Amino acid sequence: PQRRPRRPMNVLLGDPDKGNEPPRPDVQALTGALEDPSSSVRESAALALALRSSDAVVDPLLRALKDRSSQVREKAAIGLAMRQQPRVVDALLEAAHDSDPQVREKVVIALGLSGEGRVQKALIAAVGDSDEQVREEAAQALAAFPLADAIRGGIAGALKSLGTDVR
Repeated sequence: PQRRPRRPMNVLLGDPDKGNEPPRPDVQALTGALEDPSSSVRESAALALALRSSDAVVDPLLRALKDRSSQVREKAAIGLAMRQQPRVVDALLEAAHDSDPQVREKVVIALGLSGEGRVQKALIAAVGDSDEQVREEAAQALAAFPLADAIRGGIAGALKSLGTDVR
């Protein structure tokens, strides 16, 4: 059998000099991949969805935020970070209690980016997290809120109980 000629890599990967991008699977195909038995396939699909700007990815990412794989949940949290929807913030508030510290870290970042006042209580709680990275991200996220709001929320007391790295 004859071998097909190889396509140049820029056809597969896109050529930024020519302003084109590689072919991207559609949201429906990526959503289907979130059901794959392989966690690495689900993780790749969650990451691909996270990089999309379309609102069509919100529901699949919300489902992925509850996946059994922490890597999939982490990618879902990243993808939901810039979504300014109340149901997204609700799901992130719930995910702030995830068992995996890397997921909690990404969730804290996403909550901070939401800018919603109602997330301050969860961020203050995260300042007392058992994981240092989660604590640092929570403190940084809280710094973006007006100081008076953060003080009323109790950040001053939470920070007193922590090490100097987070202060």
